[in-house]
Amino acid sequence: MAANDNNRSNVSSSSSPVISPQIIIIDDIFPRDNNFDSFNAMVQLDKALEEKCPIIVIEPKTLGEQTSRWIEIGNMLHRSSVLLSIGSILAVFSYPKASKVWSSTCSAAAICLLFYWFGWSSDPCSHYRLETDLDKVAKLELGESRLKSAVVLVHRNDLPRRRFQRALVTVASALVIMKRMNIF
Repeated sequence: MAANDNNRSNVSSSSSPVISPQIIIIDDIFPRDNNFDSFNAMVQLDKALEEKCPIIVIEPKTLGEQTSRWIEIGNMLHRSSVLLSIGSILAVFSYPKASKVWSSTCSAAAICLLFYWFGWSSDPCSHYRLETDLDKVAKLELGESRLKSAVVLVHRNDLPRRRFQRALVTVASALVIMKRMNIF
């Protein structure tokens, strides 16, 4: 525990405490709702996200909930786009006469992709995932008091995931267009 205390820097308005070079903690300095402290926590989080820190621990409950919801919205858009694309591809082959079904699922997949692409993928939060595995969170040695309410974000390479999403929507769109034009 003494080693952790030595590695940890003081909290200031411009930087977050660091347990190791891999972990940045956005501290909950004052647990009450204080606009100045909330603003400082958001600035610290934005800085950590921009620097692409490998692990970010968010202690302020409100900020942690907002961040986790924002990440869940992006994940929902991504999953919806992928599942609707798969559904559209399957519908083209399973129900070749039901053009309204596969056209609408393909359109919905494309709309989800556009929302994801233009509204969410440029956000630095899009490169993080919520760590929900309690065993992995426990290995971070944050202390019992922090583990209860903290939100843990882990940086990930999401380029393959994005490419897969775009490829599926492209294939689904191409199939629907070809089917509508009676090419196959």
